Amino acid sequence: MRNPRPLCAVDPCFIPNRHVESCDDRAKCGGCLPGLAADGLNLCTHHARRIGPDVLTLAARHRQLGLALAGTGQPGGERTSGGDKNPNISLNLRAAAVRRDIEALLNRLARLICSQRGFAWPTDTLTSVAERPYGFIGPMPATTRTRHTYRVPPLARLVARSADWLAAHQQAAEYSTALGELARQAFRTAFPTGTRVFELPGLDGERFLACPETVPGDNGDEPCPGNLWTIMRRDGDRLPPQIMCNHDEQHQWPSTQWLKLGRRMLQAAA
Repeated sequence: MRNPRPLCAVDPCFIPNRHVESCDDRAKCGGCLPGLAADGLNLCTHHARRIGPDVLTLAARHRQLGLALAGTGQPGGERTSGGDKNPNISLNLRAAAVRRDIEALLNRLARLICSQRGFAWPTDTLTSVAERPYGFIGPMPATTRTRHTYRVPPLARLVARSADWLAAHQQAAEYSTALGELARQAFRTAFPTGTRVFELPGLDGERFLACPETVPGDNGDEPCPGNLWTIMRRDGDRLPPQIMCNHDEQHQWPSTQWLKLGRRMLQAAA
């Protein structure tokens, strides 16, 4: 009886170590049996589960590519003065191009989700205090307003929450392939010298180490939901090793603060 379930829309998609009856050499073939789409989706379980992590990985890689641009004169890096007359001679154009590709893809997916699902675009809350008039004595009232944000972390969280919806979309194969390929390209660009990335193991039996910082919530400050991971670089690399949070780009600790962070984590776990 023919299986009514459709095949995974990603081409090619084969189940590892599973073969069709017409396979000629199963010893050398890694798997040639096509994967079936999961119930209600256009992708198999593997590719559907990869959408959310790939989106959050792109947000992390976007920040890492910003570190690779430090000191090159590109947006997000340090400004330099003097030196060669040609300011473009030391620019990391590939890192800048990949960052733009990440921003463009996340904006495209966020607009698709907001237009077709009716979700609100992510916003930033800005608090400002008006300039004190001359001769005025006393506190000035604070003004709070919100505006649409195009920062990568909020857009990535919006897209990641709709991972299952994207997996059921008619263009699910296109989105899944684009996210995976861009995540791999961003890693090769951010870490061309073979830098390694490790997720830190958690305390008290937890799989990953939770971020000790807080983030603004509906009822005040709430514990950050992110996990910590570390970037280990080779000797002689201009960029320092760091511990970073996969939720908020402001939560990062250079190697000079690792002992202080470790004591803080141990005191919180005691």
